[in-house]
Order: sequence, then structure tokens, then C-alpha cells
Amino acid sequence: PASGDRAGTILAAEEMPRRGSDAADRNRIVAVVNNDVITQAELHRALVPVYLQMQATMGPEDLAKQLDDIKKKVLDQLIDERLMLQEARSPRPVEVGKGKIGTPPVIEVTDEEADEMLRDTQKRFASPEEFEEALKEQNLTLEDLRLRFKDQITIQKLIGREIRSRLDVSPSEITAYYETH
Repeated sequence: PASGDRAGTILAAEEMPRRGSDAADRNRIVAVVNNDVITQAELHRALVPVYLQMQATMGPEDLAKQLDDIKKKVLDQLIDERLMLQEARSPRPVEVGKGKIGTPPVIEVTDEEADEMLRDTQKRFASPEEFEEALKEQNLTLEDLRLRFKDQITIQKLIGREIRSRLDVSPSEITAYYETH
């Protein structure tokens, strides 16, 4: 499918492991987005913070009832993110003018941008130990978090670029707005 098309991107969705699972379960493919796979381990990693947050606000019965919906929503979110990252890293040619085709530049994120986001996140914790504990709870390393931040910044830049490219305000519209306000 085209990278902007979600139809047909999911080949299979499997149950999230209930307890500890073996390597085969963790490496099981739960979705294929164009040529990119999402594994059970990735889905599980994305579900942990959502599950913990919901567990704090819901009773066990309500949580159990909503678990399948939660899994589907998180998987949908992972697929959307994968599609956006694919577009940012390998943009498709687009029409830039009457009959003219252009390809947007690949979106790149520097280590400094990711490190700044990492420092901002660390500041939200009372101590470095508390930050490390939060990483352990979500089974993340500092490098995992840095890579996640790079992906988030990439997606933010893609969205910004796509929105700016669709803003087409003529000088006469600006003048008219200015005169009426």
C-alpha cells in the first residue's frame, strides 16, 4: 500500500503476552507497515505505560474489559507513527506547482535535539535516581529513550512541514483580514 494508506498495513494481530514470554513470542510479528514490521515486543513496550496509567485509574474488571480496545488503539498508534517515520525518512514526490513535481527533503534530527529533549524530561523528576527508576519500570535504557525522542521530533517536524505546505494565504487575503481587524 502507499505509505499514507493504512488499509492493508496490518497482516496479523496477536495477543499481548500475559507473563514472561520466550524469544519467539517477543519476536512475533503483529503488523507489517509497508516493508517495516512491528513485533510483539514493540507492542508490549508501547502498552506498558498506557496499561500502568489505566491501572492507576480503573478497577481490575474494567481494565480487563478494555484491554483489547487498548491494544488495538496502541497498535494503531504504532502503525501511524511508522507511516509518518517512513514518509519523513523517504518522502514521496509531490506536486509543488502547476504540473511541477518535487520531493521534500528527508527530515533529519540531530543528537543535540534529542539530548535537549532528554534533559528536559530528566528535569521533571525529583532526582536522577527517580528518573532511572522510571526507565527501569518501562524496561527502557537511556539510548532507547533517546531514539524514541528522535522519532518523536522527526514526526513533529514532518507534521510541521506538511501543515506549512498546505497553508496558502494570498497577499490580498492578508490585506483583507488586516483591514477588517
